[in-house]
Amino acid sequence: MRKKPRFWGLHAEPSNGLRRWLGVLPFVLLVAIYLIGSHVRLSDNPDDKILPSLVQMASTLDRLAFSADPRTGDYVMFNDTIASLRRLLIGVGAAALVGLFLGTTVSETIAFPFT
Repeated sequence: MRKKPRFWGLHAEPSNGLRRWLGVLPFVLLVAIYLIGSHVRLSDNPDDKILPSLVQMASTLDRLAFSADPRTGDYVMFNDTIASLRRLLIGVGAAALVGLFLGTTVSETIAFPFT
């Protein structure tokens, strides 16, 4: 019986440590690419908002999620999340009702060949 290849080959089975590393590697690469791109953009324009730094993201998260708005006293992120969930539920409900209506009316009016 031939020994299975460890890394390269048709039926390769990497070790558990290598398997975990290969699973984490794409995420590490994405974070590294983001941080490099953010650094390059912010060195050209410190007010750039397309690729903010981690410090800018943390301060924005703190301002929107954990600090009350001085004008209204509400938490902005919480209100935005509730509004988005409401819109999502309205859209899914409307689609379900339209699908139910079309499914029941079309199935009665069209003669299916399998019935």
